[in-house]
Amino acid sequence: MNNRIVFMVAGVMVAFGAIILGAGILLGASPIIAIGSNGASARANKELVKDTIKLSEFDELDVDTASINTYLVRGDSYKLEYCAYEDNIPKVDQNGKKLKINQPSHNGILLSFNFDRDGEQYYKITVPDNAGIIDTKLEASSGTIAVDSVDIKGKVDVSSGVVKLDNIKSEDLRVSASSGDINLDKVITDKLSLELTSGDMHLTDCETDELSADMTSGLMVFEKFKVNKADLQSTSGDMKLGIAGKKDDYDFNIDATSGTIKVGGTITERKFRTDNNKEKYIKADITSGLFDVSFED
Repeated sequence: MNNRIVFMVAGVMVAFGAIILGAGILLGASPIIAIGSNGASARANKELVKDTIKLSEFDELDVDTASINTYLVRGDSYKLEYCAYEDNIPKVDQNGKKLKINQPSHNGILLSFNFDRDGEQYYKITVPDNAGIIDTKLEASSGTIAVDSVDIKGKVDVSSGVVKLDNIKSEDLRVSASSGDINLDKVITDKLSLELTSGDMHLTDCETDELSADMTSGLMVFEKFKVNKADLQSTSGDMKLGIAGKKDDYDFNIDATSGTIKVGGTITERKFRTDNNKEKYIKADITSGLFDVSFED
């Protein structure tokens, strides 16, 4: 009898918590899981802190955040501008030309609501025009990672959120998202590796010698894309490649367990292969969905 009472009370508490969470969202609040023992019982009443930190020259950049948006942009000097709540003021460690920026780690979990939608938390890193290619490791659990007009190589990864890369030259670039969106515009690199578990990926006016792309589910769209060697895999979803070039310049090795293969407007099932000793090739292994490659001179 006592066990039944305990279970009933626990069930009522869970239901009450769900009602509170739903009510907060319906009233327009953003639910916040504040992590930290001292941290955020009154997050909604705290003010955002804005400041600028001067940085020395660096050629290696490691940024790790849980929920802060990260921006890497070109400007007139090396600096870090941030806008964050006090418990999210970045930890900065610069050793020679190696720079690390972390969102402070926390322990403990607290759920609260934030009714103020005007304030965005972000870390904005600026480098000058002569910075050269920066070796990067940019990681976020959630939020946005955006790089604009800064040449980088290395890794960009979000667990859930958005990756946006614009006007970049690179040597070897690896971009991944577990859930979210990946957008690349005017990215030129020797090697490009893309990995998407779930979400959308869109590339426009990009160029690479070697492409490796792996999608579990979602949508990949390439527009005005220049590539010499492409190796693509998809478990479920659609891949649409708009190649800036001629179909006759490529060999093909495309397999589909189920789904549709479309090459240069011609639809086929299961397999599409050519072997004309071309230096350029497109290889794809599709479990299900649509694989559509078109060509535009």
